Amino acid sequence: MRIYFLFSFSLLLVTLTSEAKISTVEEYTRIWSDPPSDNMKKYMIKMAISEGLDKKSIKIETDSWGEVILSDMWRNTIKFRRGSLGEYTTVNKSGIKLTIKEDFSGNIVVKDEDGGETTVRKNSSGDFDLPNLDRSPSTVFKNIHGNLEIRDEKGNVKTVSKNISGGLDIRDNQGNSSTISKDIFGNLEIRDNKGNSSRITKDILDNLTIENSNGQRTTVRTDILGGKTIEDNSGNRVSVRKDIFGNYEASDNNGNRASIKKDIFGTVIIDDPKGILNDAVKLQLIQELSKN
Repeated sequence: MRIYFLFSFSLLLVTLTSEAKISTVEEYTRIWSDPPSDNMKKYMIKMAISEGLDKKSIKIETDSWGEVILSDMWRNTIKFRRGSLGEYTTVNKSGIKLTIKEDFSGNIVVKDEDGGETTVRKNSSGDFDLPNLDRSPSTVFKNIHGNLEIRDEKGNVKTVSKNISGGLDIRDNQGNSSTISKDIFGNLEIRDNKGNSSRITKDILDNLTIENSNGQRTTVRTDILGGKTIEDNSGNRVSVRKDIFGNYEASDNNGNRASIKKDIFGTVIIDDPKGILNDAVKLQLIQELSKN
């Protein structure tokens, strides 16, 4: 009788534990597959329209992992990946990573990859207006330690310094950091404190290929006049031209423009409001401009 009782109790315990696990998995799956709120949907649609999707044919879907996909009749798409705290992350057509989240008041909080944060409230029509996320011009100079500092008008500071291994450490005042080092073949490797990595290789014509851990591949070709053509596997294309003063002007296939030039005092100024130039290219252009 005692053995039977113990067996029955053990069976009950196993059953309850299994049901609890199934319930936990189902709840976890339900939370991640829940669609975004109406306010989030409104803001996502607004972003999709600004990215070129057809307003009249946009449809929105949520997959089992919580990823939200907006698409139109022309097969244009924009994706938002859900995070563990209910936030959604996307990369816009200018290559800028944005994170959006709804606060307790129904406002949308927008954060960019540089740490900038903007709270967007509904307008008088009950809709959301997209904030201006253009980047401020930056000034490049050497600090008292001889390290390169890149500082913009919003107070963002990025420092580039040599480490004891002969590589470069890049840090900003938002807690982001990355390291550039050479491998045994002379190629450059970039690793940041978020687990992302990139590899830069150079061919015999000094053209660069940049491949990162997210599957993005970018090529940088240099012509005999010092101009550059930058293309990635997402269809983005940037042309960089050098003027008679040695300054650089850039434009992409979406009509955005950027420049890296020296002022009359010899200070390097970076004006890239849409972020069309990645950090590796910017550092290369700053280095070349500093030689003049």
